[in-house]
Amino acid sequence: MSSKYYCIGAGFCGTVWTLAEVGLAIKREDGGPDRSLSNDYAMHQRVLRCLSRLTDIKSRRSINYQAFPQVRVSQCHRFIPPSDRWWSENLPLFPSQHSPCNAIVSDRIPPFPEQTRELIVNKYCNPKIQMEILTTAANRDCLIRPYLGRRRTQRTEINRPSRFAAFSLRNYPLHEDQMEDIGISIENMQKYARMMGEALATLHWLGEMDGNDIEFVLAPLPFDEQQPNTDLITNVLGQHTMWMLDFDLCQPMPMSDDGVQQAVTAFWRNDPFYPRPQRELWDVFREQYLITSETIISGTAAISLRLKRRDLLSIDRECFKHFDSDYKRLLPRYHKGSLSSDQHPARPYLPVDQWYEDTILSDTLSNTMAQPAESSVSYELTRKSHMGGECILKRFSQWFWSVWMIAGSGTHDALADPANHPRATNGASTKTNGCAGTARDGLSATGECDTGLRERSSENEHSYPCKACQTWGVVCDQQRPRCSHCLDQQILCFYVAPLQKPPKRSTKSRSRHVELMEAEYIRIAEAIQQEARKNDKKRLLVAIAGIPGSGKTTTASAVAQQLRAESQPNKIALISMDGFHLSRAALDTLPNREEAYIRRGAPWTFDAVRFVTFVQQLRQWADSTPFPSDGGSSSDATVIYAPSFDHEAKDPIENGMVVTSDASIIIIEGNYLLLNEEHWRDVSQLVDYRIFVDADLQEARGRVARRHVSAGIEKTLEDGFRRVDSNDYLNALHIQGKLIRPDMVVKSVELT
Repeated sequence: MSSKYYCIGAGFCGTVWTLAEVGLAIKREDGGPDRSLSNDYAMHQRVLRCLSRLTDIKSRRSINYQAFPQVRVSQCHRFIPPSDRWWSENLPLFPSQHSPCNAIVSDRIPPFPEQTRELIVNKYCNPKIQMEILTTAANRDCLIRPYLGRRRTQRTEINRPSRFAAFSLRNYPLHEDQMEDIGISIENMQKYARMMGEALATLHWLGEMDGNDIEFVLAPLPFDEQQPNTDLITNVLGQHTMWMLDFDLCQPMPMSDDGVQQAVTAFWRNDPFYPRPQRELWDVFREQYLITSETIISGTAAISLRLKRRDLLSIDRECFKHFDSDYKRLLPRYHKGSLSSDQHPARPYLPVDQWYEDTILSDTLSNTMAQPAESSVSYELTRKSHMGGECILKRFSQWFWSVWMIAGSGTHDALADPANHPRATNGASTKTNGCAGTARDGLSATGECDTGLRERSSENEHSYPCKACQTWGVVCDQQRPRCSHCLDQQILCFYVAPLQKPPKRSTKSRSRHVELMEAEYIRIAEAIQQEARKNDKKRLLVAIAGIPGSGKTTTASAVAQQLRAESQPNKIALISMDGFHLSRAALDTLPNREEAYIRRGAPWTFDAVRFVTFVQQLRQWADSTPFPSDGGSSSDATVIYAPSFDHEAKDPIENGMVVTSDASIIIIEGNYLLLNEEHWRDVSQLVDYRIFVDADLQEARGRVARRHVSAGIEKTLEDGFRRVDSNDYLNALHIQGKLIRPDMVVKSVELT
């Protein structure tokens, strides 16, 4: 046993520490500021009570639970606040830079033994680093994440030359096809699916919690526990079972329509643990979820609650049927592996959300150029998927409720049937993923064919699988070595893509690009002016948000310039959110100082409270300060100051921006103005008009990488992309996943 605590895991919520492979684990709340260990502790205790009640219900009903084990959850012993005496005794056992914080003490989930680690490494790790991986202490903390909802669509041969040299056994993602590859039987995989289905139903019906962002891992039982055979699964991984963990984002769920919607959103936002429709494991997962739900409802004493739950369960059953049949009908042929050609070899199913992104979202949004959201039905039914709402293909919710509300409408039929969806034809002008161009030979300007897959071009593009998990997910080009899931999980890699000489851009292309963007700026300015005319005696506050690299700052500046050209220059004020970065001195005081510098620009590296307070003061000032033409003045008493940001000094400058009482329109720009998180969400309620500058993730990624190089932050484009992938890209995914609905969506247009 070690005399010092050592780290065995890290995530956005915090870090996990232990003294030995057997015993207790300490989870520290030293990650992102929006995670709560107090909620984790409360939900953890609720889950333990639920599983205990489930065992009692099954035993009373004489259910044969020996067919598969019940999911395990480690015992959670206590919650430790920063002021607890525990820290005075144990803080010296942590590294010196750590300080007291909220913590949870629970039993440690035991790691897999060496034999299992060798199996995974020998099968999937680059031979050049296999010995290093096996001897690294961190890789002894091996847990396996069973991804029953994802298959790698390209296998990796370890004897094939590879430039990728990163591998980790911590929370190793084992996909469905990898389970088949290493010899896990379909019977064992069905057990995994049943265990997940039972666990999810237990959380929903006994715990009345949404299960948001929970994790499942495969791991052995505790070493000191007497292990009955019924609690174990034995296969090539050795003797093990399934564990459930990480409950910090779980929330109570009402037994109502809203509760179902909440559970649906949580289901689709989670990592791909759960099977997906039209796969063999889905039927097993669905069946067990419904069986367990019936068992729990029948075992509930309260008649009124039982009837209410039974009503909801009957809807669940119908929705599962709708989802199955429509999912199969909607998928194009190539998703079933039936399309085989030189360009598109047969592949297993792609995730439904990726097909939705490739075939529906890109087309519908390409036609949503700076128009008010309420006037765009396609926006309403598509972009909601990034805002936690219902989307016909992205989430379950369309099947839970909306299928009864909008069934039969023309819009529903058009989106539900790809055959009714308009697509580009030869010679037709098209915009796909924010690029303006002309379709040729059935391909869009970005090289996508009308199946939504990108054609392989030997001239400018090559396709690679994700270099972290070997999942294609989407077809990656040379500048995208990792899939969005691995980026979201902050899995770092050292893949270096070969540099390619950028194509020359003609004067004609530049002129066309300028025309498109100028037209956008004029449209935005006109929309703002129209909003301002609704009450010309009141100052208008406008928020312009967007992901990093979307062009929101350029758009805000150009729109302000356009408005100034049509009125007096001092009537338009422009404020940037950048001035509310935490200063470097403030970052130095954080317990995760190094990560804070790497992730500078993430929501938690801003002073969100101060920013919201400023916007509140700005709102109050805007409503109470008279215009000079109405008898007011531009004295110091009637101006408001805001901090700016010095990019050379990399620190905010106090009072760097000023807004005078002449200003009738005040534009605020920044990444997180429409972020649905604590503090940030208040901003959207304080402004009068909300604009979101949308951009293709890969285009935005390239822009930011080039910006890092041109600014001298990074020397090479490869370093620029590496920097983007470790921060800006994660922030972009975070924004899109928690976006508050804007009043206007602007599609950023890439220069082609």
